Amino acid sequence: MEKDQIDLKQLLFMIKENKKMNANLILDEGCLLNTADPTPLIKIFNYIINYFDQFIEQALEISLDLNPDNYALTFLGYTKQAEFPPLSGQLEGALKDFKAELKTTHKADRYFQIRILFSR
Repeated sequence: MEKDQIDLKQLLFMIKENKKMNANLILDEGCLLNTADPTPLIKIFNYIINYFDQFIEQALEISLDLNPDNYALTFLGYTKQAEFPPLSGQLEGALKDFKAELKTTHKADRYFQIRILFSR
């Protein structure tokens, strides 16, 4: 791994271990971002994990997929909650620094999903 790259898989494992969180991880190898400082990503991921902690009771499902055009990081929480607090407006701006976009999906009485697509 080059000095200016962050391995998303290793970063997510580190966060799970440090937070002692209840999460299921399914993470592809080879998802590397060109940045020397993981601090902003750690803050983004912690924010999302804390957001889900407000309304899920089961393990958080986290997947990382290595796609031809992007790295897709998905946080999915099963919930019967109908409404959710708004996400921070700063989240999308922080993700732009990593050439990433955010998408949310809500299936009523089933789940809430936050998906981050990092351009390659």
